[in-house]
Amino acid sequence: MDGALPPRRAHEALCRLQRRRAHRQDLREARDRDPATTVVEIVDSGEVTLMDNSFRKSALQVDNVVLASVEPEESLYGQLIERELSPSRSVT
Repeated sequence: MDGALPPRRAHEALCRLQRRRAHRQDLREARDRDPATTVVEIVDSGEVTLMDNSFRKSALQVDNVVLASVEPEESLYGQLIERELSPSRSVT
């Protein structure tokens, strides 16, 4: 044999590759449809200006705006340090 995969295994490998490519494409499309955005401006008239991760602005007319802040939970990290373990922090 010349090192080629048997037809069935070659077909299975090709199908896996196609599924991976399709999955990556789905992720790209989802990212493009729903990019990360941040609030740039809130006007008294109810217009909110957003900017996405590609620096594109868009405006929405809204009735209510709720702003929230998320604080990291550090208690588990502290407990691991106390037990003399060496955890690593993940920033998301």
